[in-house]
Amino acid sequence: MVFSVIIPVYNVEKYLRECVDSILAQTFTDYELILVDDGATDTSGAICDEYAQKDGRVQVIHQANAGLAVARNTGTNAAQGEYIVYIDSDDYIGTTDFLEKLSQKTKNGSDVILYGYKKYFESNQSFGKDICQYPILAQKENAEVISELLQADMYEGSAWTKTIRREFLQEHGIAFTPGMISEDSDWFLQVVTRAKTYDSVNEAFVVYRQREGSISHAPKKKSLTDNIFILETWPKKFEEYGVSQALKDVLMSVLARYYANLLVLYTRFDKKETEPYYEQVKALGYLLQFSVTSRAKTVKFFHAVFGLRITLFLLGILNKIKRTT
Repeated sequence: MVFSVIIPVYNVEKYLRECVDSILAQTFTDYELILVDDGATDTSGAICDEYAQKDGRVQVIHQANAGLAVARNTGTNAAQGEYIVYIDSDDYIGTTDFLEKLSQKTKNGSDVILYGYKKYFESNQSFGKDICQYPILAQKENAEVISELLQADMYEGSAWTKTIRREFLQEHGIAFTPGMISEDSDWFLQVVTRAKTYDSVNEAFVVYRQREGSISHAPKKKSLTDNIFILETWPKKFEEYGVSQALKDVLMSVLARYYANLLVLYTRFDKKETEPYYEQVKALGYLLQFSVTSRAKTVKFFHAVFGLRITLFLLGILNKIKRTT
């Protein structure tokens, strides 16, 4: 079996059928579909069982609610496919040849295969541009791959824009951290510190739904603290994992990118909520010296000229303008 497609499910009865149907419609059929019902309180669990009764490729696992990270880990532990594909249950695959094209890339045995996405804006039923402009990644060293992804502004931490060789995950004990909201960023850092081979498919397969009420639209304070934790701990982990100096240098540029994103996230909370973390965020400003992406370079400039407080103020204004246009 080539693929194990894992879909964590929690209270998504409105979207679940479209997501599952987009997998079952694939022309490539050598896969299993694992639906992890994470204690849903709506009809999502029943919908999962309905699909399992109709199609032998569908496996359902019901568990008490434990969060997205644990649900993905549950699916990964049950998987039998050569490669793992993670899909979020409110998203869907926009083409029927997604797995067919991925299967061609798996023949080289790459640890990581990247692919693209496009946003679907539920509020006005429109689509964004295709995000899939990957550089050539095959037969390149890890540090070079990450560097080129950053330069192309195509470094994506999200689990649902890549398929990972299952034995690679097992060999290195790579898993999502339970309880963490920013689990994808942490998980992909685990991946890139160990991966040896990469490939990509320059097509936007995943339709990434933008809906009100999602974590991306209504961030929780834990998302802020999780990102601070990642930025505080990962420089030490690079040393612990014994990564090469070349790879460490480029991964510090990844953290610079994350820091710029953290400042934007910071502006989306009330000052009373963020003030207790200001000194921690300020102490992480050193990461900007490793900036290579456009956003990180811009933040680095404003940070150097105006300092953190004014930079946060300006980012807050820009963020409000962006969210209303």
